[in-house]
Amino acid sequence: MADKEARRRQEERARRYGIGIKERGNVTIPSEHRERWPDIADEDYLDPVNYRYPCPDAEQTRVAARYWAQEDNRRQYTQEEREIISRRLEAKKKKFKIGEYAQENKDLRQIVLSVDAGPGRVPEFIQVLPFGEVRSEKGDFVVDEESVREILHNWKARQNDMVIDYEHQTLSGQEAPAAGWVKGLEDRGADGIWARVEWTPRAAEYLRNKEYRYLSPVVLVRRSDRRAVRLHSFALTNTPAIDGMVPLVNKSGSACFQVNKEGSGLEELLKALRSALNLPDTATQEEVLSRVRDVNARLESAGKVIAAKEVLELLEVPENADLNTVKGKILALKNPSGYVRIEEFNALKEKLALKERDELVEMALKAGKIAPAQKEWAEQYALKDPAGFRAFIEHAPQVVPVGRDISGGGKDDNKTALDDAAVLVCKQLGISHETYKKYGGDS
Repeated sequence: MADKEARRRQEERARRYGIGIKERGNVTIPSEHRERWPDIADEDYLDPVNYRYPCPDAEQTRVAARYWAQEDNRRQYTQEEREIISRRLEAKKKKFKIGEYAQENKDLRQIVLSVDAGPGRVPEFIQVLPFGEVRSEKGDFVVDEESVREILHNWKARQNDMVIDYEHQTLSGQEAPAAGWVKGLEDRGADGIWARVEWTPRAAEYLRNKEYRYLSPVVLVRRSDRRAVRLHSFALTNTPAIDGMVPLVNKSGSACFQVNKEGSGLEELLKALRSALNLPDTATQEEVLSRVRDVNARLESAGKVIAAKEVLELLEVPENADLNTVKGKILALKNPSGYVRIEEFNALKEKLALKERDELVEMALKAGKIAPAQKEWAEQYALKDPAGFRAFIEHAPQVVPVGRDISGGGKDDNKTALDDAAVLVCKQLGISHETYKKYGGDS
């Protein structure tokens, strides 16, 4: 009944969140998650239907973002499900101030720019940034060749299309239905950066009816050199401010800039790189990048690092050994020639130990170092400590006359008394005369 109820609740979550039930998904919150985060709830997961990608705090959100960026993980979901999960991830980043939402970074500023959509038109291609010095009332920035390269590089690194919402709802963290999707960016030289847009039917109707007239891209600008380096998102809005942008359709466009001091930790990263590369605190970004390129070049010339030096020494392979050599050595150790299974080895070891025991006990009997009555004791001793029993044979006195049959012959009914030697043996061994007559007497 418990399993059936858990399945029913999972189906309810699938309907509520718009994400399907996946093979090998979790029906209930995993116990290890409960142990680590006792207060974790459905809303703390990027995929709350299958309880995947937990984001209860900033650190775990960064981990979830890295896993979500892997194509093998994303392939399990439909395009619509990917968009839902990506929006949930953006909301978590904003909540925990991660990436472009990190307030502690002062090197990037977020700029919201609006462009006239034109009367009654639904454009497919739009200009999102002009080329050159972009001026605004609240902060100017530059779009040059380096800026264009940075923006296009960051765009290509994305796995998803970029969302166009309404009135920047994505930035506020509230429910943000899509008005459209930016499918691609183009570098048009002196005309700046343009985007190819796929509008939703609802947004297209708004544009045709002139209920929305402006597209507002959110741009991240690097404070150190005032270059635009990344596009965050877009929105349909009706709040333009200043002139200067090419409109989506006609030439009566306008643009507004709103400065928002949020960033992505670039200065902290540069500080850490300066320390790691032994550069002074005054080293510029270009100097840091130059040192990184030098390090990469030296690593490439030296070849790939296959394993630590100590490991290579244990494997008895040279330090410059390639990956195939190391793998071959490890496989040879796992399955060497003449390999014997542990069960077979133990059985053989036991067999040899019993054989050595029998030989040692037989040697002691023949040398007169033990009597037949001591055989069981001798076998235990010889099996447990063969070397010790050998020493016993070597140093123990002879207690049984050599040459006599002591293996258990028949009785001599005519002989009732023991000779002096037999009496001495009985005394030394602590056995009765009857026992001696039974096992050790003359035949």
